[in-house]
Amino acid sequence: RASCESLERGELRRFVASFMKLLALGAVAPVLWLTPASRRSATPRAPWACSSSRQSAVSMQFRAPGTEVPNPYAALGVSPDASADEIKKAFRKKATALHPDRNNGGDEEFQAVGQAYEILKDPEKRREFDLTGTVGGGGMGGGGPSQAEKEAIFREFMRQNGFGADFGFGGQGQQQRPAKKPFPRPGVDCWIAADVAEISRASRASMFSTDKDEIRARFAGTLGVVSAVDSRDRSVKVRVMVSPGRAAEIWYGSDAIWDPAALAEGGQVRVCRDAAALHRSSRAAGLAIDLDKDSVRERCAGKTGTVQAVDTGDQTAKLRVVDRQAGTAVICWFAIASLVPVV
Repeated sequence: RASCESLERGELRRFVASFMKLLALGAVAPVLWLTPASRRSATPRAPWACSSSRQSAVSMQFRAPGTEVPNPYAALGVSPDASADEIKKAFRKKATALHPDRNNGGDEEFQAVGQAYEILKDPEKRREFDLTGTVGGGGMGGGGPSQAEKEAIFREFMRQNGFGADFGFGGQGQQQRPAKKPFPRPGVDCWIAADVAEISRASRASMFSTDKDEIRARFAGTLGVVSAVDSRDRSVKVRVMVSPGRAAEIWYGSDAIWDPAALAEGGQVRVCRDAAALHRSSRAAGLAIDLDKDSVRERCAGKTGTVQAVDTGDQTAKLRVVDRQAGTAVICWFAIASLVPVV
């Protein structure tokens, strides 16, 4: 820590600028050029400065898995029902702890963690592994963590080595945040509205005929994955699981789906207006039949509530719903499938 604190600021910024250029050049297989502590000379010098004669390449490559792959959940130390945020946090923690510069150049576990994250961060690959225990071969589309994730790993590495968590890239002294990505877009999860009438209205708004309304209604209140988007008529093709190993793709009006990431504590949501669909969603989420609670949920149909808690394990959320006419409020658990965030 003493040597880190003695490093001149200008020299550190020059190093970081060079580091980020290398990340940009390594879009397919990023290479981090760092000097492991075990190979530094006794000559006093900035601990992060690298010379051409003493550079050591630590390769962070993510190979395409074969037909069978090691259990990615075990590699990251997460449960099979872990959320995307939990997986990302576990990856950053493991990648920082197992970085070869911290472990005297060993990178086998580091590579395994990267490959595991490549599978679990992709909804399609994760679903394929969950269903079959394998992931199809072929290219990984660039593989590995995104630019923002690479920066987060490096920032955490710098913080743990005495530079402070608030060190910014580009000499700005502030942490850069990636821009929010639009929804819907291919490859992301989406909820299909539980209310069949809402699905029908969205279909008419997108100029769909009534031919496939029955098929669309069959998957009301289902979690799917966006496979295509057509901005011309505001329609979205959604891939839904029909049975283990079988999936179907159906076009919906964009107003019939919503982003799971939009559901957060403190946010506002609208409860499904269809009481029957509300009860079906409750049973599908594992909420036991309880006449009193079912009656409370039914009274909340079509009303707006505030999210108190979210449980992604069983896909439920606790809401506080105010009955303005009676001047009272109720708190009850609902199936996430029966809700729609109020934007």
